[in-house]
Amino acid sequence: QTVLLNGTNNDPNSKAVHQRWKKRHQGSARISGSKTADMKAAIVEHFQSDQASVLISTEAGGEGINLQFCSVLVNYD
Repeated sequence: QTVLLNGTNNDPNSKAVHQRWKKRHQGSARISGSKTADMKAAIVEHFQSDQASVLISTEAGGEGINLQFCSVLVNYD
């Protein structure tokens, strides 16, 4: 399964991942209130928990996150 990380994340899969993440972390300090930051956190957690095997990120999506958890990284410039 593939998950996308970009500047908007308006696709249905990203929205569903974000909603599940918000429900799972409701009442915790993990939720910042910033939709962009929370969306990135939700997608990264989704990928890191092996619910997705491929993470595709744009430069805007990956800005501000550490991708050291990736076993293979392809940078296409």
